[in-house]
Amino acid sequence: VGIGMEGSGVRKVGVDDAVRGTVERAKSLFEKVFGKDEYDDAKEVVCCAAPGRVNMIGEHTDYNDGFVMPLALEKNTVIYARARPDGVKTVRLVSEFCKDDVCEFEATGDLKPGEPSWANYVKGMVAMFARNGYNVCGFDAAITSDVPVGGGVSSSAALEMVSGATLEALLGGAIDPKARAKWGQSVEHEFANVPCGIMDQLISSCGTTGNAMLLDCRSLEYELHPLNDTSVCIVVINSGVKHALGDSEYPLRRQQCAAAAAALNV
Repeated sequence: VGIGMEGSGVRKVGVDDAVRGTVERAKSLFEKVFGKDEYDDAKEVVCCAAPGRVNMIGEHTDYNDGFVMPLALEKNTVIYARARPDGVKTVRLVSEFCKDDVCEFEATGDLKPGEPSWANYVKGMVAMFARNGYNVCGFDAAITSDVPVGGGVSSSAALEMVSGATLEALLGGAIDPKARAKWGQSVEHEFANVPCGIMDQLISSCGTTGNAMLLDCRSLEYELHPLNDTSVCIVVINSGVKHALGDSEYPLRRQQCAAAAAALNV
């Protein structure tokens, strides 16, 4: 398990991190499905986390190149992974939400979305890395999360960003957090058929503890604003109502905004 990277939304997690419980579930699931000692010369495991988010102000403005003010949640998605040392390019994934369903695919840039749908976010990030010149290795990975799925707090962006961080750790490199976010946005467009803006991925990739982010979605420049007023408490409530952006009015709203902008020549 890696050392915490202070000041980053996406991070490797340490054993004393606040996401300990989610990490332990990921480790347990990994060892149950893939085993502790499958390879005699097994490489070191990596474990990364990325948060969900809520938005304080700026609804439907990110894909209009406007301003938004999200903050990262303490709820995280975790991936516990190990590279395949046998040279095989196959990726094997298991999620705690589908423990009996191991998804396998080849680590190439030609990947297409398919079933199970939850794996498409990881597939997409693998494809983005491959298309951008990375020699993506095969790996085994277990996914756990305490970000409510379908709750409007960007569980998909958290999965995309933690997938990117995991690939960086496995490949021994690092990419710019903004680039990681843009790749995640491309994954939403291509692999989930959701024409989203950049807010969700950017705050998950770049958010910091104790701060809201004022983000200019056109330039991707942002300012961090401390939430240190002890007289104010931000309450986030999970209503239990599920939704999926691809099946909602969201794509229609984006089309309408684009049509209005074109009519106004802005």
